[in-house]
Amino acid sequence: MKKLRLIVFAASVLLAGAATAQTSASTPYGNRQQRSPEEMAARQSEQLRQELGLDDAQTTRVKQLSLTRIQEMQAMRGQAGGPGSRQQMMETMQAGQARFNTDMQGILTAEQYTKFTALQAQRREQMSQARGGKMKATGNKLKVKRDDD
Repeated sequence: MKKLRLIVFAASVLLAGAATAQTSASTPYGNRQQRSPEEMAARQSEQLRQELGLDDAQTTRVKQLSLTRIQEMQAMRGQAGGPGSRQQMMETMQAGQARFNTDMQGILTAEQYTKFTALQAQRREQMSQARGGKMKATGNKLKVKRDDD
């Protein structure tokens, strides 16, 4: 009888641990709380205001543009799935990024836009290094280096 109780207790402890592990790992960001699109757009526009020296009107326009882009990206991710959708999603994301860059060029001065594109290249490089150099930035496209290449 004692052995049975011990087995039941051990099984319940293991199941409780597994259930806890599944619920805590359910978000892609681990323990970080995911921000709302509005919070992300505000953070991005504030960061660009500081890095590029945007005025209030530019900051407002950049915030609205960022919010629209973030919402588009979330909608695309929500529709992801199915065969061939990865390539289609990549093409749609690249077209959206090109549109975003064109709109940013209309908001920023020539000097600010040059600095903006340099910041984008720098961030791509940092992401590449953070991922172990598996991604290589080439213009507006990222190419994945395969281990078997």
